[in-house]
Amino acid sequence: MLSLNWLVKFVTKQWSELRLRPLTLQDARHIAATWLDHAGVTPKVVSKLMGHTAPRRDRHPDAAPITLRRYTHVLDGELQRAAAKLEVFIAEREEAEADHEFELAA
Repeated sequence: MLSLNWLVKFVTKQWSELRLRPLTLQDARHIAATWLDHAGVTPKVVSKLMGHTAPRRDRHPDAAPITLRRYTHVLDGELQRAAAKLEVFIAEREEAEADHEFELAA
């Protein structure tokens, strides 16, 4: 049987020799959840992939909000990308409304 403690020690030593910051299994879970979220995978699917279940089904019938709150993080540059997406959305809406007003006037 594979010992996770041995594996963690081995990998940590290898990363240290390469002057890399070691990642824990918990770090990997946070990274996976964050990347899945930013890739557009639904929170429900991310929750299932990570093996999460709701701790109290009477209060939380679904673990997706817990997964989002605990495991996903905002990546560098995401706030700027969100602002850029909003600008494009507003410009497209304004153009569509202007076209619609032009059609009504014609």
